[in-house]
Amino acid sequence: MKLIPWLSVVVIVSASVSGLFYYKESLSNDQQMQAGPEPSAKVQAFRAQNTYYQKQLSVIGEGHAVKYIALKNELAGKVSKVNIASGDIVGKNEVKYLTNLAQAYGHLKQASKAVESLNRAQVLAPNSGEVAYASAIVYSLLNEKASAIHHVKAALINNTGSVLFNLPWFDALCNEQLFQQLMTDYDNASRCSV
Repeated sequence: MKLIPWLSVVVIVSASVSGLFYYKESLSNDQQMQAGPEPSAKVQAFRAQNTYYQKQLSVIGEGHAVKYIALKNELAGKVSKVNIASGDIVGKNEVKYLTNLAQAYGHLKQASKAVESLNRAQVLAPNSGEVAYASAIVYSLLNEKASAIHHVKAALINNTGSVLFNLPWFDALCNEQLFQQLMTDYDNASRCSV
């Protein structure tokens, strides 16, 4: 019978496994004896800061360095000043936030909220052309022509460019003689021409 070869294989395999187990145990005991207490490390915690992620694409081809960057706006004319730096965060009680909020409410025809935001902005910056311009937009959107024209005049007096009144929100004001006169006085006579 072939029982003897099988027994010899089982004995050899079990001897090999038990030898490996004994060798591993002896290494483990030696390391524990030599190592002593486990070393400790000092950990300093820090708070992660927000960063802005900008998606990038990899393209195969020839790259050209940008020689200049042109800042363009929707209207003709030179951009002479930007009132906020790149990456700045605008707070809820700042003029920029309140005027943009008022314009948003104006577009949604929520008159009371729009006027409330404008009033808060006017308290913060009573003689601001930016606030006067936003007020003109809001009142024009709400079809309050007299108030809109009053704020158009205030914005122009505070050096808001007359070209900004070429936006379609002010089209309804072209029927008003005072608005036409203001556009003429501030070098934008072609604003209301058909």
